[in-house]
Amino acid sequence: MKKFSFLFIWLCVASLIFAEKMELSIRYLGLPVVKVLITDLDSRITVQADATRIASIAASMNNDYISLYSENYLPQIYRKIIDQKDYQEDRLINYDRSKLLAHRISYLDSDKNLDYAIKPESRDFFSSLFYLRKACDQKK
Repeated sequence: MKKFSFLFIWLCVASLIFAEKMELSIRYLGLPVVKVLITDLDSRITVQADATRIASIAASMNNDYISLYSENYLPQIYRKIIDQKDYQEDRLINYDRSKLLAHRISYLDSDKNLDYAIKPESRDFFSSLFYLRKACDQKK
């Protein structure tokens, strides 16, 4: 039992060590208005963007973005959940690289469901940032 407990604790600590986490703050007029937490762990990028207490007086924001990717940050699934004062969105995009198609599903408005063509290297916004960052690091 002790070996199992040690192994479990080690795996939990190792996953935290190898996870990349970034905490950012978006400021307006010198005041923090949005807190952003970005995590890259196990081929999954998660982004949480929330209005600070000060900013939530004027406008609410609770946005989540999730990108499940394969090698070179090529997304397989991308989910965008936006909950802001005057705008809501909840979409899932499945990338079918064999057919070079993306299938978008809107959970709030089925009229926005559609399939569209993609390039072999198409990425969502966040997987693109991580891919470019990795490419720049490799060139050094």
